[in-house]
Amino acid sequence: MTTEQENLKKQKFLDALYIPQKQGWDKRIVFCHAYLETGDFWHVPNYNYWGIKVKRGHWEHGENLKTYEYENGKLKLTTDDFALFGTEFQAMTFYCFWVKHTYPLAFADRDNYLKYFDAIQAGGWAEGNDHYATDLKDIFDRFKTRKI
Repeated sequence: MTTEQENLKKQKFLDALYIPQKQGWDKRIVFCHAYLETGDFWHVPNYNYWGIKVKRGHWEHGENLKTYEYENGKLKLTTDDFALFGTEFQAMTFYCFWVKHTYPLAFADRDNYLKYFDAIQAGGWAEGNDHYATDLKDIFDRFKTRKI
C-alpha cells in the first residue's frame, strides 16, 4: 500500500468516528484500537479496521486471510475468517454493535480507556496476547494530547 492509500484509509476512518462518538465513546479509544490492529492503517482488508473475525456460515461477507496469532506466547502465521465491510461507516457501525453485544463490560466503559482496554482483553479479544491491553494503553498515551 502506498502512503497516499494509507492516508486515504486513515482519513476515511477519521471521518466515520462521529458514529461511536454519538454513542458516548471516547473516539480516541476506537482510533487506538484500529491503529494497533491495522499497524497504523497499513493493513485494512475491506474496512475491517479491528481484525474482527467471523465463523463460517454466520457472516455473509467474510474472507479467509493470513494473520498472526499468539499461540503459547509466540506469534504464529496462520489463516482465519475475517468480516469484510463495504464502507468505513458500515465497519464503524458494526464495531459499536459488536462491542456492545460481545464485550458488554468494555462497552460500559467506552469513555474510560484504562478500563475499556482491560475489559476488551479480559473478554477474549486477541486471545493469547497477554500484553494486548498494555499495548493499547501505550498507543492511547501517545495520542492522548493529539487532535484526532
